[in-house]
Amino acid sequence: MEQKINIIGYGFVGQATAIGLTKLGYQVTAYDISQKENIYNAQEFKKIDLKIGNILPGEGINIICIADKTLDDGKQEISHVIEVINSLHGKGVTILRTTVLPGFFSNNNVDFYWPEFLLERNAIDDFMNPGIIVVGRKDGKKFPFEDHFSVYYCTPKEASHIKYLHNIWNALRIAFVNEFGDNLIKEDINKQKVIDFFFRKEKYLRWGNAFGGHCLPKDIKAYSFEYPEILSLPAVMKSNKIHKDTYPELDKNPIF
Repeated sequence: MEQKINIIGYGFVGQATAIGLTKLGYQVTAYDISQKENIYNAQEFKKIDLKIGNILPGEGINIICIADKTLDDGKQEISHVIEVINSLHGKGVTILRTTVLPGFFSNNNVDFYWPEFLLERNAIDDFMNPGIIVVGRKDGKKFPFEDHFSVYYCTPKEASHIKYLHNIWNALRIAFVNEFGDNLIKEDINKQKVIDFFFRKEKYLRWGNAFGGHCLPKDIKAYSFEYPEILSLPAVMKSNKIHKDTYPELDKNPIF
């Protein structure tokens, strides 16, 4: 394919995106300020042109996959993402994959917001087989990769809310089922016998690990900071911590 694809940020989202688009036949160049280990065992790494240092691409389809940061108080710190967006302004098509709060789009302009819903350990398969992808756009332009995926179009702000709702809902389910199961244990009741009747061993709906990892804690903190009127969010974090402290042995084999 003739379109030049540039990936900015080469963590697990950047690598999965680069590998996935390479599999689809695109020529991909990846950029990062520091050398990153290859997270996945993929032959496509050999085809990806990796550039290290404080450099950015020129014309092309520029996909920003830089990780967001959340401070201790919950405030999102994404000045580095904004810098890159400003530097790329007018240089082709800008697609943002970084998780950002809805208010971000009031003052920052990108062509498309393509939030990721990738589990790190399974990110390549998640990228290639998403079922449907969410794309935020303002002006009705065709998403460059529309021919490869089923696309749910909305505004960038709506796409951001969808991303946060997805992660918060997963965390809420994990915390509630764990808390419910903890209570059953106190009564010497077979917790899984009760829980599985309703949830049929569905993902995120089995008693066990607390949630952790890259995404769920930081996204709950950031959304809670931005929307303090949603009172259940701090309770989810508190419930998760209590469960984690009560059953530290479960943390040895995290699944979230």
